[in-house]
Amino acid sequence: MQLTIAADARLSDPNYADDHIWQLDLGGGDPSALGLRTTYGLRARLMRIFPRFFQNGKIINDPVDFSRGPAVRFFAPNFLDVDFSPLTGLDVRAEYWVAGSNVVAGRITLSNRAITPLAISVELAGQLIPIEGQPMSAVQRQSVSVLEGKAENLSPVLFLTGGPQPGPGPYPALLLPLDLPPGNVRQFSWALAALADPQDSFDLARRTAARPFDAERARIELLTQSQTVEIQTGDPDWDAALAFSQKSAFGLFLGKSDHLPHSSFALVRQPDLGYSRQGDGSDHPRFWSGQMPLESYYLSTVIPGAPELACGLLKN
Repeated sequence: MQLTIAADARLSDPNYADDHIWQLDLGGGDPSALGLRTTYGLRARLMRIFPRFFQNGKIINDPVDFSRGPAVRFFAPNFLDVDFSPLTGLDVRAEYWVAGSNVVAGRITLSNRAITPLAISVELAGQLIPIEGQPMSAVQRQSVSVLEGKAENLSPVLFLTGGPQPGPGPYPALLLPLDLPPGNVRQFSWALAALADPQDSFDLARRTAARPFDAERARIELLTQSQTVEIQTGDPDWDAALAFSQKSAFGLFLGKSDHLPHSSFALVRQPDLGYSRQGDGSDHPRFWSGQMPLESYYLSTVIPGAPELACGLLKN
């Protein structure tokens, strides 16, 4: 199962020429971590965001070492909710939300379920391996510590709430020391925006991190409930596969264009795709260029809960 998220055409206006597509890995990578990654349409070898946890000199980022491994609790074309326990007594919920083609955001909730206080530090690392440009590094913008890098014509900026400081580890990161009494819950939000100008990226990331996360999630959940047909087969794995197929189908839609007056789609939406060097989509590969009858028919059969989208495909 590929946990891919991207801007949802039902809730935003995807940028056909510059669409950043993300994939969540529940482990693996270097270092092994719960990582959200992209290549910005092959403008970077890797852009990855992942958390690290510190307690009593011990560093934990590999899900293999977690007290309880990550499990997906909710998914939508532009949203993922994962929970896990990196340490005994510490429950973590990590939410990921693609708010638009050029910005991804998230929220991390930490709950102390132990009977003793927890003194920990949480690091949010930004690992950028550019083809042309420079890796992420900690800088100050408007008296705020952020991570900033360069990947060809993009200037990614990672913003974290809570007043973080640059992390001391081997990976560029923002660090938050936390003291959690028993039963206490702490929550912080982050956003990573990538536009041409670093100040514009910072402004977009900060605005996105300030948006009401609960309201945005509720809107996504309501849309998912209204347009996803729940199918019960008696086999939970089949039920999940059928629900995920509808999520994947909705995630292929890119919105309307000058040539297609109703929402159309791409055949594949993956991190290596979505960028047009010409700036108009004319150099996109075949599976991003136009709407084909057979694929339109097949896609319409996978989204029975959204007949208006299927009707739009027919009108195109």
